Amino acid sequence: YTGYIDPLVDPLLLEERTGDWKTKRKFCKAEDNSLEKMISDIDQRAQEDWYALWVREMLRIVKPGGAVVIEMVSHPFCLHWNDWGGVPKRFWHGGVKRYGWDVDPLSIEIRDAQNTVFWTEDRYGVFMRRKS
Repeated sequence: YTGYIDPLVDPLLLEERTGDWKTKRKFCKAEDNSLEKMISDIDQRAQEDWYALWVREMLRIVKPGGAVVIEMVSHPFCLHWNDWGGVPKRFWHGGVKRYGWDVDPLSIEIRDAQNTVFWTEDRYGVFMRRKS
């Protein structure tokens, strides 16, 4: 099974609530242990939980031993401000334990996507296999 997970553009509606699209950037650059940094971390966690829900659904659909491929995954907003937001590469291996995915951890492969004339953002793809 293959798919693209449409990221949440603004998981906590920070931009909508403040009326300032630069708010998320300010929070990303905030000092550690500050309220703004904690909000930024919660915003990222919401994005990761969203991705995890879709991965769980793809794993539910694919038969045991089957492959799941997630294409064009965005990096977190705080790392790439010009993209929608996404999850770090370490998310996938950690997700097996954190979310209880029925995945063989050794099957997880992450590959950088090649930029094209139409798409120049830094993205990657993920392969994983459901346990038999």
